[in-house]
Amino acid sequence: MSAASLTHATGWHLASTEPDATPATSDWIPIPAARTVNALLCEGELDVLPRQAVNQPGERDWWYRLDLPEERPDQAVLRLANLATLFDVWFDDQPVFSGSNSFITDYLPVPASARQLTLRFRSLASVLSTRKPRPQWKTGLVNNNLRWYRTSLLGHTVWSGSQWAIGPCQPLEWLNEAQAWLDQWSLCPRVQDDDCQVSARPPEDTALQRPGQHLTLQLGDAVPVTLSGEGETLSFGDLPRWQVHSQGTPYRHRVTLALWQGDQCLAERRIQLGFRELTVSLSEQAPGFHINQQWLFMRGACWSHSNLAGFEFDAEKARRILTAARDAGMTMLRIGGTMQYEADAFYDLCDELGVLVWQDAAFANMDYPHDDPDWLASASAELHQQARRLSQYAAVVAWCGNSEVEQQAAMLGQPRERWRNPWFAEHLPALLRDANPDWPYWPSTPCDGALPFHTDTGLAHYFGLGAYRRDEQDLQLSQVRFTPECLGHSHLPDDAFTARHFGATPPLTHTPAWKAGVPRDAGCGWDFEDIRDHYLRQYFHCDPVQLRSADPAGYAQRSRLLTGYLLSQAFHLWRSDASPCQGALVWWLNDLVPGAGWGLFDSDGGAKPALHGVATAWQAVQVSLVPQGLNGHSLSCINESPAAIDARVTVTLLHTGRGNTLEHEQEVTLAPYSNTLTSLDSVLGGFQDTTASYHFGAEPWDVIAVSLCGENDVLFSQHCHFPTGLNLPVEYDRDRLGLSCDITREGDDVWLILRAERFVYYAEFTLTGWQAERQGLHLLPEQVQRVRLIPDAPGQTRLRGHLSALNLSSTVRLAAEVDAL
Repeated sequence: MSAASLTHATGWHLASTEPDATPATSDWIPIPAARTVNALLCEGELDVLPRQAVNQPGERDWWYRLDLPEERPDQAVLRLANLATLFDVWFDDQPVFSGSNSFITDYLPVPASARQLTLRFRSLASVLSTRKPRPQWKTGLVNNNLRWYRTSLLGHTVWSGSQWAIGPCQPLEWLNEAQAWLDQWSLCPRVQDDDCQVSARPPEDTALQRPGQHLTLQLGDAVPVTLSGEGETLSFGDLPRWQVHSQGTPYRHRVTLALWQGDQCLAERRIQLGFRELTVSLSEQAPGFHINQQWLFMRGACWSHSNLAGFEFDAEKARRILTAARDAGMTMLRIGGTMQYEADAFYDLCDELGVLVWQDAAFANMDYPHDDPDWLASASAELHQQARRLSQYAAVVAWCGNSEVEQQAAMLGQPRERWRNPWFAEHLPALLRDANPDWPYWPSTPCDGALPFHTDTGLAHYFGLGAYRRDEQDLQLSQVRFTPECLGHSHLPDDAFTARHFGATPPLTHTPAWKAGVPRDAGCGWDFEDIRDHYLRQYFHCDPVQLRSADPAGYAQRSRLLTGYLLSQAFHLWRSDASPCQGALVWWLNDLVPGAGWGLFDSDGGAKPALHGVATAWQAVQVSLVPQGLNGHSLSCINESPAAIDARVTVTLLHTGRGNTLEHEQEVTLAPYSNTLTSLDSVLGGFQDTTASYHFGAEPWDVIAVSLCGENDVLFSQHCHFPTGLNLPVEYDRDRLGLSCDITREGDDVWLILRAERFVYYAEFTLTGWQAERQGLHLLPEQVQRVRLIPDAPGQTRLRGHLSALNLSSTVRLAAEVDAL
């Protein structure tokens, strides 16, 4: 017997009332499923309700009712997961349970006589207005009374809208008693020396095994092992390891936990477990992660939510985003304290893809009432359950107590002893150690150092090249060690997304609808579009207001490419041996609402141009130019794979206006798991002033490019530096470029083959019926670039579109009939 969903059972009804009122018979309306109020509102299912209920759902109580199906599991148990937030449960007319923590999963036995289920979700707004004891310090991020209630801050902050989750955010399920018992077992895979082990622990205070019953654990097709039912550790010898995708294969092994009555299987639970070694070294109190004894630079972004509008997990969209991010080179993502713990399917997907997870406990920015017994009991139950649940996933490799609590207290001038309370310092880490002793823990992010937010010690949130309007030199001056949150920028989506959601391209940047999707911090007189304009002025030597007014298409094109360039510059430096940085996670991976948000993916789950920019600095095999001031550039070569790579490094110096070119090639062998740094001047064999530092006469070069190619001229990586800025001369005579674009099918793949006689930079492709796997690429003179084209639908043969670039005065038409498979 497996879990059965009640969410889509026939016969659900819903009612909305004033707080603490009881719905009348006429208040009940039919609904297609027991989904969140948010999802039902978005889909128009509640349009018949009074205007107040639709416009201010958080001010109301919401009631769900179902006549329970006659067909039900034996000794049925109702599984209630992620109910937001204050709720009550009735069977028939009898109240049976009340909950106040949306992060705890509850298991309620269903009486055999029960015929009706009723759920009430009480108004959170009404309780937030109730007077509570004052905190020692207050945040300006959210209503400070939220510190008393265990719910996500999504919907309560200025950057996440004004509607918080109401109702069941995960499916309502009922199970038989045996299945509910197995569901609460904790399985933790570990590696001790060369021995792969599974620690199996039963639910506490929930003994089930009766006379004649026994429990088994089976790895793959091996002989099942009988468990005592009291918790134990099983050894399985040396098995293939789970690896991060950039270093190998994320091997997983099928494990079956089953409860038997003699030869009859009463219930079973099947999962995939990965075995990996995890060690963490510290440098200036910042972590360096070693997976299976190999150090790995952590790069990626912070996850937000797959479906904020409905507050439900969107498995298809999450897979699309995480797969594309993995392919772009992401090795770690963070689930921050302002968000929520994700569904099991999310962590299972990370295991499958070989992507690591940094998990914050769901606390952020507030002075939590850790000395209140009821609050402490609820928070402890939450972390105990979440830690046991997540201990089975190889991807989860780090825990942090909260987001920005210590920073907030320090910035408000609180004494050091108030920055960190006993909950984050002692109680919470003890719960985590009990679930998985291998997990490293930090009490807050950022933390450590003279002040928690100093960047050269411990964890840092780095927004120097961003909100604080610092230049690229600050990347080296700040000496960032590890930043779980950094480089928040307003990234423009592509024109197709903008047209779909706003009805015009390029974006109408001062319409209310557009501005609603531009992130801003609470209490600030600027937003992150202003930050982007600051760098637009700096890198393109233009007036952003004038450019937006006179050439809105040119403004949009430069804006959407610029932020990806800024991110790539940071990661090219941070990943090199010229920097002490050991990891950086961009703020955010995916947008919550349509617009130019922090996300590298738009709210539909499509990659923004900024992702293609930063992907050039995220690859497992990587070449970079690292500016070293008067010492010129250093050449950084990285190989994260377990095999040596024979390659060719080509350094190209260009003056695009005069057409001057200087090129130098060098054969190299990149050792496995290597990261090397070499003076570019030693490679060139002479002085070329590649950083434009000495100013002896006119600048000789405006493009410095380095390319890493393998066998058959396969391009592994390329990085371009622009000493004079990004506003290179525009080519009005397209014939001078010698640009050719050919489309060919090779096996199952369709490729766009590009070549040019002169430099073309930031080439973008706008296609109908197809997607380009890469965007924003550069064409060096006579260098061939290959871009894989992915059809929107199977059987697609007609390809139409155009190519544009920053130094092309007009677009280049692309048209072809592709041979069908």
